[in-house]
Amino acid sequence: MQLNADTPTKFRSVEVPLDVEWTDMRVSVPGKGRGSEPIELLHGLNGYAGPGELVAVMGPSGAGKTTFLNLLSDRSKVGVTGSLLLNGKPKTSSAKRLIGYVMQKDIFFEHLSVYDTLKFTALMRLPSDMPTKEKLKRVDEVIHELGLWKCRHTIVGSSVQRGISGGELKRLNIANELLFNPSLFLLDEPTSGLDSSSAFALVSTLKAMALASDRLIISSIHQPNSQIFAMFDRLILFCGGHIVFQGSAANSLHYFDALGYKCPLGYNMADFLMDVLNDPQQTDRLVDAYRKRTRRTPQGYYESVPLHHGGPSSFGSRLSPIVSPSPGKPFTSASPVKGTEREQTEVAGPKSRPPPLPLTPSAAPLPTPAAAVTAASSMHPTEVAVVVSPVPEESREVEREQEEGGENREGHCSAPSPLPSPRSQSAPSPSPWAKSQNVPGSASGVGPITSPSGGPGEGLNLDDVESLEEGVILQTPGEAGHSGRIQHSKTVDEMVREHVKRPSWGYLVWVLWMRGLKTSPGGTLTFMAGLQSALVAAVVGVMWFQNLAVYSEGRLEDRLGALFFITVYNAFVPMFNALTAFPAERAVISKERASKTFPVSAYFSAKTLTDLPVQLAFPFLFMLIAYPLIGLPWTAADFLGTTLIILTCVTVANSVGLLVSALVTDFSTGATVCAV
Repeated sequence: MQLNADTPTKFRSVEVPLDVEWTDMRVSVPGKGRGSEPIELLHGLNGYAGPGELVAVMGPSGAGKTTFLNLLSDRSKVGVTGSLLLNGKPKTSSAKRLIGYVMQKDIFFEHLSVYDTLKFTALMRLPSDMPTKEKLKRVDEVIHELGLWKCRHTIVGSSVQRGISGGELKRLNIANELLFNPSLFLLDEPTSGLDSSSAFALVSTLKAMALASDRLIISSIHQPNSQIFAMFDRLILFCGGHIVFQGSAANSLHYFDALGYKCPLGYNMADFLMDVLNDPQQTDRLVDAYRKRTRRTPQGYYESVPLHHGGPSSFGSRLSPIVSPSPGKPFTSASPVKGTEREQTEVAGPKSRPPPLPLTPSAAPLPTPAAAVTAASSMHPTEVAVVVSPVPEESREVEREQEEGGENREGHCSAPSPLPSPRSQSAPSPSPWAKSQNVPGSASGVGPITSPSGGPGEGLNLDDVESLEEGVILQTPGEAGHSGRIQHSKTVDEMVREHVKRPSWGYLVWVLWMRGLKTSPGGTLTFMAGLQSALVAAVVGVMWFQNLAVYSEGRLEDRLGALFFITVYNAFVPMFNALTAFPAERAVISKERASKTFPVSAYFSAKTLTDLPVQLAFPFLFMLIAYPLIGLPWTAADFLGTTLIILTCVTVANSVGLLVSALVTDFSTGATVCAV
């Protein structure tokens, strides 16, 4: 995937910046069998994420990553308890209009082109007060941003009909949600099925997008390479439905090192973490360690930090204010930091920065993501941040070895070398939102850490806070102050009504009808259906040829038989057509309904308007051929009366077919129900 190289990519700033906080969130499903206990999938999750961040969610299969994303997108309804806040207020259904969710499976209409897919989405989801010309312009912008311009007129395709490639399909999935400029962007393993180069380019785009537009992006990802891993601002690790780590990707090395999990030298940190999380015997230990070693920052973040036993802690002395220099110059510590080199602040300069993980041959020639976020690098102000460099448990042994003249031990991988972040690499001007909201922007998105006494920069002294060894330090928003969190005078609902005006019901019906005409089978299939109807009508005419010309008691059974066959045949054909047509659209419609794109009534009306003209044309053709052949009274009143009754039966049968197909997912079961 490549972005447009001629002009720098500019991502639109979100209309309503969001932060999201989840507290004691639990998700459970009914157990198997009667009287069985519910099965809890997610266990008391707590966390916080702010605008402008790229957050990675990692964990083994079945750990709860997708369930967690469904929870944030409000797609999990049953068995959900806890508190989910947007900008500090309870989440409501209208907030779905600010949330984009890229599902793991790419679901689209296979006969639509890339441009048509995005065009119909834009017409339905963009505000009603935006002119159609502006909506189509927005489609072109997103196509350029995601590198889909060359394939914009190519159909999506399927396993039978060739269309766009897998990487283009994944980017189309992202573009489809990016159209309406969501404030909270959720992605479920967007790099699955992509090669390393495409995956790197995709995550680089997400990184630039988060920085340039104040958009909060939370993405689950499966074993990224070291370059991709270093691009994430924050990391959330899942294991067995529990969160076992929250913090920056670079600090995950120190945290797990303090727990006794030693990463081999030259090993990809993401692969090492997955190896640890995949061991079911370690789940209880990781959960217990997370409970004891997680604290709350003044900005509301949950941070997992290593804790140490013994004498006075030097943790506080490692909180050193770092002043962002002029662009192009490295960070330097404002005051000297004592201790071993391993203990010192790791952003002081090239000498103290941990060496980057060795790159694989395939990853080595890839460009730096700094190039992908150059346009976004001018979005954040010069800032003062406090950098925490936690020390692993064996640090005392390191000091002892150095005192004895020994050298620092080797054999452990270093923390992933953070790729130059526009927030910390330069001192550009802030975005309008950042200035108005007064949000501090550190490299990891976490501001200064306050001591229990509340003094900034004083750090944490383990002698003063004994509870660090025994349990979690959780400060409520009121206790911690949360000076850096978003403060809004309006609720999310009020901002949604102000910035996101929903299109009218009639307009949605019109757009869905136009899309239905594009996606409905036509051409050869329609011709064959018409030919079939004409041939069956001719056969009926031959079987009862002029048998019903004379109305008599002896031919009453022939008359009833002919009318019964005509009615049943013309009713069953549209019923079974509806039974097979809706399941093909079910996945796409369900995805759009979950995003509150349109009401069910609008879709049903558009579907009826799309199908009925064709469904009514064939019975009318049937009657034109069969009616005079079987000898029924050939008058305008008799013909129109009989035909209208047949067409009414066709309409009812088509509606019954749609109803059964919506209720029953299995075709054989639906066919049995319709036959009865």
